[in-house]
Amino acid sequence: MQNNNFIKKSDKLHFSITVTGRCNLNCSYCHFYCNINKKEYSKDITDDLFDNYIKIINKFKENCLGQVSFRFSGGEPLLLNERLFKLSKRAYTELNLKPYVLTNGTLLDKWIVDKSIKNNIAGYVVSLENPFDMDKGSINTLHNLKKINELNSDELPIIPGAVIIKNGHFKHLSKIADFFYDEIGSIPLMTELTYGYYETPTEKQLNELYFNTLTIIEKYFSKVSLRLFPYIIPEFLSNSVEGKEYLTELDFNNKYGISNREKNF
Repeated sequence: MQNNNFIKKSDKLHFSITVTGRCNLNCSYCHFYCNINKKEYSKDITDDLFDNYIKIINKFKENCLGQVSFRFSGGEPLLLNERLFKLSKRAYTELNLKPYVLTNGTLLDKWIVDKSIKNNIAGYVVSLENPFDMDKGSINTLHNLKKINELNSDELPIIPGAVIIKNGHFKHLSKIADFFYDEIGSIPLMTELTYGYYETPTEKQLNELYFNTLTIIEKYFSKVSLRLFPYIIPEFLSNSVEGKEYLTELDFNNKYGISNREKNF
């Protein structure tokens, strides 16, 4: 693999491996199932494809092409049960890197935590919902906040993931931020509906977004890290001033055509 001038050593390269298309929830705005049939995606990644993905990630790492990290996503990765830990252990043996896992949190418990520590998982990013507008098909935010508070540790971080805020709730942003700060001492990434579910805000909603965002920043900027609506207002997104960040999705349909042929590696 040739070093590419547009990737610098200060850049951060994130790889997201879709390890399963199965999910035990039915979120109405899920971008993963936005344009696909959920039943057709009720399958898991093959061992061969997983190994090929690990090899290509290792090539970036070996050639010092940026700072490399990777994660397991889905679907819901914890539905893999024991196989998830076999994959993480296999990846660590090859890369000497631990993956973190995106999860809806419903299956997260002490047994999962203990197995994760033993099998080289770096941590979990747990989905949350707007507590004042929880989707019927999604998780219960209060339950997940309880798990975060009980299971999070330095040995295995369990941290909050993104919170989807629909346009009609821009006016409640400050109240939502206060809720999370009181519950867990931090404010999760807040983001609007994305991909196929994106809705263009009205002028009134954009004004509500603007003034509530300023209120949150004035109140919490010196207390916690803030990541607020990076697609709409990227100037408020914390990012490295030294390098850029890239995210590559490696799905189990292998859309990039990665194989184990020598010419690809």
